[in-house]
Amino acid sequence: LTCPFCERDFMADPTYTRLIQNPHERMLRKEFQNECYEIDAPLEYMPRADPFEVYCFIIDISPAALQNGLVKTAAYVVKQQLQKLQKEETRTMVSIV
Repeated sequence: LTCPFCERDFMADPTYTRLIQNPHERMLRKEFQNECYEIDAPLEYMPRADPFEVYCFIIDISPAALQNGLVKTAAYVVKQQLQKLQKEETRTMVSIV
């Protein structure tokens, strides 16, 4: 095969070469169809629990924000979002700055 960028020849794995030359087989592989895809690691590579969710709300409390009602609106929106969080998840962390 020849690199399309540097034009150097290189030996590719026969499986890869077969996939490139056969369009039907190429469509069976996600990495040849999509520019972005996710790989799930097997359980033996995931020895610890899933990370917990962390939410950080930053609210402007300047005099102007207090006067025009921005702080009140922001507090209302934060309250709404906190009520939407999953109740069964006890490890979620929330900070308000």
